[in-house]
This record gives sequence, structure tokens and C-alpha cells, in this order.
Amino acid sequence: MSTFIEQGIPLGTVAEATKFGTVAKVEAEAQQLGLFVGTDWAGRPALSEWDAHLLASGAARKQQESDRAWLQHREETARWEADRQSAYLEAHAVAYRDAGGQMAGRRSDLAAQRAGDAAVSRWQKRNQAPQWQSEESTATLWRRVADTVAEAVR
Repeated sequence: MSTFIEQGIPLGTVAEATKFGTVAKVEAEAQQLGLFVGTDWAGRPALSEWDAHLLASGAARKQQESDRAWLQHREETARWEADRQSAYLEAHAVAYRDAGGQMAGRRSDLAAQRAGDAAVSRWQKRNQAPQWQSEESTATLWRRVADTVAEAVR
């Protein structure tokens, strides 16, 4: 038994209006887009008015594509940030050890920090941060500004 949708638009009506062809094609498209298919007053498969509008206008497809692109961007950004951090940590560890490690105290800490910062600066010049719709993320932009200021101070 399907869930009743008050003022539901039958999938047949949606198929006619959208030129999808068949009720089965409309139902498959609706399910792929995550739109709920219930039944109208006569027990026919139906969409809510709003979901029918989203499907017919293409807004649901556009939103789904935008959501996928955003998730991909977030994954790329997370990988970029992890790789950036790895560059820092590798250079930091080598410089810390070469400067005498824990026995050298603050001298090792400073050498390691400078080496890590320099490694990140070189790495960022070779690896552009992922962009969203041709724009850098705010966090990446502020990080780049901070790194530029830190380089200028040195």
C-alpha cells in the first residue's frame, strides 16, 4: 500500500507534460532524483505538486548535479589539505631531527617550523587549491593570505 499524497499529480499527467513518455520512465526519473512517489485519491502513482514542479522544470536534476559537484569539491579539498599537511609534517620531522631533536630544544623547534612552512609554500605553488565555481574557498583564501603575510615578516 502506497502513501496517499493530498492533491497528488498522477505520473501519467507528469509524463504528458514533460514528454518523458511513460509512467514507468517518470517514476524511474523521480526515484533517481529522490522524489517521493505515492498515490493520488484514485490510487494512481503520483507526485506532490512541488515534486512534480521540480521534475518538470528540471530543478531537481540541476540540484542533484550541483550536490554531486559540491561533494566532489569537498573530497578534493580534503585530499589537497591532507597532502599539504603531509608536506609540512615531512619537512618538519626531517628538520627537527637534523637540528638535534629534543636535545637542541627551541632551536630544533624553530628550524622544524621554518622548514615545514617553506615546504608548504613550495607545495602550494605546485598544487593549486581546488576551486568551487572558479572561486577559492574562504578558508583557502585566508590561509593563502596568512602564508603571504608570514613570508613577508620573515
